[in-house]
Amino acid sequence: MCSLAFLIVSACALMVSLSVCCPQRRYHVVRDVMTWDQARQHCQSNFIDLVSVRSEEEMQAVKALISRVSDYCFLLGLRRNTVHWPWKWSTGEAFQYNNWASQEPPAVGECVAMNPSGVWLTGPCDYPISFVCLAGPSALCGQREYFLVHSVKNADEAREHCRSLYTDLVSITSQDVLLDIEQLMNKTTSNTDYWIGLRRDGGSWGWGNGETFSYSNWGETWSTSDCVTLKTSDWNFGAWQMNNCSDNNKFICYKGHHHCSV
Repeated sequence: MCSLAFLIVSACALMVSLSVCCPQRRYHVVRDVMTWDQARQHCQSNFIDLVSVRSEEEMQAVKALISRVSDYCFLLGLRRNTVHWPWKWSTGEAFQYNNWASQEPPAVGECVAMNPSGVWLTGPCDYPISFVCLAGPSALCGQREYFLVHSVKNADEAREHCRSLYTDLVSITSQDVLLDIEQLMNKTTSNTDYWIGLRRDGGSWGWGNGETFSYSNWGETWSTSDCVTLKTSDWNFGAWQMNNCSDNNKFICYKGHHHCSV
């Protein structure tokens, strides 16, 4: 449970599966615990800043994403210098929307965290907890749309499904693409393995769509299998694992050069 001291999909039109294309605001959940100042420095170094939540829509989006790691509180970018100063987002955006818990904010506490229900609690800024970073649009914004497909198929069937209805199984060629995929995840997708388009052929790894294999994110694996799944558990989200190609798993497709509105 959370203590008082202490997780958007900008969604496109959905088909049968969950999809996301070109979100202007993406979010990344960091499980490491840090103080508010340390968390902000981490977010600014790796993304944009600590997350700001400016509307009910954004609150629901962040909440959906962090529901994969429930029973924790996560720092937001909201802070006041003293109890007599106004609340300010670290991004400099206007503070207009709030979702305070009952009897919040009290007369003490200068920093803010969100609990798994989406409500906000104040606490000391030097109390280390997990946090959420704000990231900008995808590097492939307007070029690719990603789909979680919840029917289970073996790797060959999954590839054929993606090629017949979309473009191909997803190729994760950078950390940025992994962040795109993270925006699709919520509590119902936790602890699920998804086929991706990486496969070993003749001893060499390659993406099914022909893209260069240069980025990798292998997790712990002792398998010598030739196909790969993406892990979505809260403690190793995004890690790759070798799987038997004949296994049945859910999978992630993408559609290329798809210009969609948000």
